[in-house]
Amino acid sequence: MAYYDKKRGSSEIQGRLHEDAAAKKFGGDIVNLNDVTGNDKFRTYDLISSEGVYSVKSHISESGEMKEWVKSAYLKDFDKLNGWGTWSNSVQQDAQALNQLSESAPLPAEFRGKNPEEQVDYLKNNSILCIPEDHVQLMRDHLREKAAEFPETYQLPEDYTEEQMEALTQRIQGTGLTSAETKEMLNELEQESAATEEPKKTVDQALDEEENKDYYNSYSM
Repeated sequence: MAYYDKKRGSSEIQGRLHEDAAAKKFGGDIVNLNDVTGNDKFRTYDLISSEGVYSVKSHISESGEMKEWVKSAYLKDFDKLNGWGTWSNSVQQDAQALNQLSESAPLPAEFRGKNPEEQVDYLKNNSILCIPEDHVQLMRDHLREKAAEFPETYQLPEDYTEEQMEALTQRIQGTGLTSAETKEMLNELEQESAATEEPKKTVDQALDEEENKDYYNSYSM
């Protein structure tokens, strides 16, 4: 729990709670990139293992409902894994960053030691988006709708098969925590650290800020 001993904002703690839960769920040699690099700002990905590369996100409305802004935020996160809605060559830069990790850092055999094109292809077609458990099916359904409308955006051929669509939607996985459990854990941690020099944002205030962010900025598909 050393991570939680340091004074941090609710949104940052929320992210780490889901990263830790996902690491426990998937197990094996999975590690948190923040711990490997000593940098809390590793771009795009959060967890790596010999089985996969994972981005962990948790957008939770104050009511806990799956509102439209939540769907939009997750879809934007997923599109980022595919290189959409971000700057040019972003996936290539992600691959380069992973290549700079130490040899002891676990990476999938399908990625390690491959040429740049193969590495980018692996990330675009295999990286996983992990989100709260109660959001998974709703987002898989939402992704299916978007992919059916814009198959090329998601590396699907126009005459894609159901097997290909299923493989795409399965790239959204649960972290092992629900949104309700997240709020409960945040409240518990908030109570434990209530005696601070400066007043902290409440969980609901942090969630309000998250909801008020503009997730509707247009971006190229």
